[in-house]
Amino acid sequence: MAGTTVVALREVRKTYRLGEHVIPALQGVNLSVQQGELLALTGPSGSGKSTILNLCGLIDTPDSGTIELEGRTVLGLDENGRTLLRRDALGFVFQSFNLVPVMTVAENVEYP
Repeated sequence: MAGTTVVALREVRKTYRLGEHVIPALQGVNLSVQQGELLALTGPSGSGKSTILNLCGLIDTPDSGTIELEGRTVLGLDENGRTLLRRDALGFVFQSFNLVPVMTVAENVEYP
């Protein structure tokens, strides 16, 4: 089913607060990723790459805009709903190791 949209961001905005400072990470981002498409996010540090991935991976939520996975709007899902959708529909490889240190390698791989 080439051409099927698997991830879509529409007018997504995200800010972060550092003390009194508000830092706009994303300002009205639109992105559509099709099934089978290979995509690379590039840009300088602080340009929003990790923010986009955290939003697509349901690890974070936007301030405004919509996010869809396989045509389903994911905003409004509670933590359990996001966890189940991540488990069933996403694969996510972190840049840094996010392993549970008291578990074996096999247990860490089995855990998700």
